[in-house]
Amino acid sequence: MPENWYLIISFCFVILSVYSLNLITDLEEDAVNKGYKNMENKKSIILLISVVSYIAALIIGGIENLRSIPVLLIPFITGLLYSVKIKNFRLKNLFVGKNLTVSISWSLEVSLLPYLIKSSSVVFFLLIFVFIKGMINTILFDLRDVEGDAKAGVETIPVKLGKYRTLWLLFILNTSLIPLIMTWKSMLPNLWIFMLIIIYGYAYILYFYLNQAPKLLYSILVDDEWILWMLLINFL
Repeated sequence: MPENWYLIISFCFVILSVYSLNLITDLEEDAVNKGYKNMENKKSIILLISVVSYIAALIIGGIENLRSIPVLLIPFITGLLYSVKIKNFRLKNLFVGKNLTVSISWSLEVSLLPYLIKSSSVVFFLLIFVFIKGMINTILFDLRDVEGDAKAGVETIPVKLGKYRTLWLLFILNTSLIPLIMTWKSMLPNLWIFMLIIIYGYAYILYFYLNQAPKLLYSILVDDEWILWMLLINFL
């Protein structure tokens, strides 16, 4: 059992909470993209899951390290800024606003939490690596939702570039992780895991481009991939 297992569990609860909240705020687009007509009836349950999960994350993270609480709050604050409309404005409606907001949020979260345990020398590597992965994953989700986003007036990269050119952009971003890893390889004790993340990235980019997969599969294979990598890094 790793010494920072409390923070790993709290991070998992943060992921569950933020994406549950996003599921509620994206009902308009999802109704077009996937025909989710009955989600309105489940909003209160999903909201309850989101709130309880975040409270659990803060409590568990605080038990491990009180300084983790501000870090754990980063995705929640940024999630509100880009998801919730304030006077008919939200960051998600800005071009690339969603992608940058989510990517910066998760990169700060993933890089700063290990730094709280011990002053990690790879904090800047994690910051850049997770930011690029965040851009890939959010653009991939936008690729799935291109029809609904266009009808809802949300300008995303796939709406602007089209699906084919977006595919190549995703491949370029994923490939950019290779020189990043090679630059920091002498300081990475789990180099093979980061290489596996890149290979896995190519696989799911191509899979979701070629297939009309259900949203649940996106959540399992893309949203939740960080849980798998954190477990591998900490338990192997």
